Amino acid sequence: MNFKSVLLMSALFALLSTGCSEASTLTYDLALTSSSGPESGQGTFTVNGPVASTGYSVFTAGSGLSSLSFSIDNNKFTLANELVNATVTFDNGNLINIAYLGALDGFKLDLGTAGLNYAFLDLINSSLTSIGTISASPVSEAPLPPSWTLMLIGLAGLGVVTYRRKTAVVPA
Repeated sequence: MNFKSVLLMSALFALLSTGCSEASTLTYDLALTSSSGPESGQGTFTVNGPVASTGYSVFTAGSGLSSLSFSIDNNKFTLANELVNATVTFDNGNLINIAYLGALDGFKLDLGTAGLNYAFLDLINSSLTSIGTISASPVSEAPLPPSWTLMLIGLAGLGVVTYRRKTAVVPA
């Protein structure tokens, strides 16, 4: 075996082994709809890792939850101004809970969520206070190729290496 063959086979093996994880990045757009009070808003979050189709999948800030932000009354709440560790929970692949508590300007504005509901509190202008629901819709999912696809690519690569070796060995 020459150096090129060993290098090619090592690269194919590395490619095959990365396909087994099947991790994904999933982004959701959020709509905050007021049921009491004037303020509605929008938001987004992104999780890194697979969401299980059975059982619970829990993502927290720093552990799978890579971004989360809410905009309401021209104020943007993010993971940078959370008061407790934000959590996003899925049950059987369905989003069931967004837990976030954040504050801006020394408790001037406060946003809290639980389940798929929110409460927005403005301590300076109480007429802006609102309570409502959160609806979420997935935006993008970027999974890695399935492991069987990578296996077929690897087998094709080994076939090419074997074919090239056989054609190079034939004496003239």
